[in-house]
Amino acid sequence: MILVLSGKVWTPEEIWSKISTDTLWLKGALVAIYSHQTIKEKKKKAVLSRNGMGFKKGDAEFLSRVAELIIKGTWLERSDWLEIRPRMKKYCKQLAKIANKPVFYPIYEIQKPNERRERWTVY
Repeated sequence: MILVLSGKVWTPEEIWSKISTDTLWLKGALVAIYSHQTIKEKKKKAVLSRNGMGFKKGDAEFLSRVAELIIKGTWLERSDWLEIRPRMKKYCKQLAKIANKPVFYPIYEIQKPNERRERWTVY
């Protein structure tokens, strides 16, 4: 595995600065929060557990539907973004945790044809 750190430590304020002005950042933020919902929460579009991740009760149904539309590539109108953007401000702390979390990727060394050995490397 390889540990990847971006080198940048994001603050909630910096993330809000990005998602408040850039629709691509807003889309990414929505999908990032949605991806931290449990499988049951995604299916029911509701808050079912208090795990500190995912949407809050008042936003779960609406923002889950929007995230699913984004994932499908559905075009949203400007008026939709005007409703979505202010709701996302409360998720900036959670987004900072997600952004600053180390990411691990597997690395494989080829030893013989059709044989792989996993190697752990931490940078």
